[in-house]
Amino acid sequence: MDLLVPHIEADIIATDTAHRGGRHRVMKRTIEETIQRAIPDAEVHVETPDGTHWSAVVVAPSFAGMSLVRQHQLVMGALRAEFDSERVHALQLRTLTPDRWRTELEERSRREASPLSIV
Repeated sequence: MDLLVPHIEADIIATDTAHRGGRHRVMKRTIEETIQRAIPDAEVHVETPDGTHWSAVVVAPSFAGMSLVRQHQLVMGALRAEFDSERVHALQLRTLTPDRWRTELEERSRREASPLSIV
């Protein structure tokens, strides 16, 4: 009987992990779509290590001329229902204009190409 326990536990863990993974994908899509409805010109990238704590990078031309605080208020306001329902516990957020995003990518590329760069 003891030999079956690890297999049963492994099956339970695998099933639970698959179930949570499905929920994570649904919540990821919900977060992305919610932000895109509020900011139609946004490109949104969302990730999570655990399905509760999320990170998002939102790149939108409409952020041009807005303060960083206003950009974050716009995104966080769109997700108010997700926070109020506690489906989302935390969100690490980066908001950028396309020009700023391109500049950051170029800077990163130059650093990685430099023989003096520390990885």
